[in-house]
Amino acid sequence: MFWSEFLIVLSSLQTKSLLLTGAAIVMLFNVAFSIGYYFRIIRVVAFNKQSDYLATARFKPRSAVMLVPCVVLLALSLITGFFPDTFYQPILNGVHALFPGT
Repeated sequence: MFWSEFLIVLSSLQTKSLLLTGAAIVMLFNVAFSIGYYFRIIRVVAFNKQSDYLATARFKPRSAVMLVPCVVLLALSLITGFFPDTFYQPILNGVHALFPGT
């Protein structure tokens, strides 16, 4: 189970609401299905025999057209992961300005 899903299920159960408890049960079924699906993908990718096409194909080096967006996305992912307040605080300030009292 992913950490965020665990927290959502836990908070849903703590509210003792029948609707949210039902939603938590549905989410647990979804998590069970996802785990089975992801384990199958990992098993196929990691442990199955390499296809004949991949064994004989010659791959060209990637161009800057593909490299630049990948590097930018990697940098944004790392920055938002290590310094989330840099991006979230201006958003929260905007929400508080639009909806006073939140």
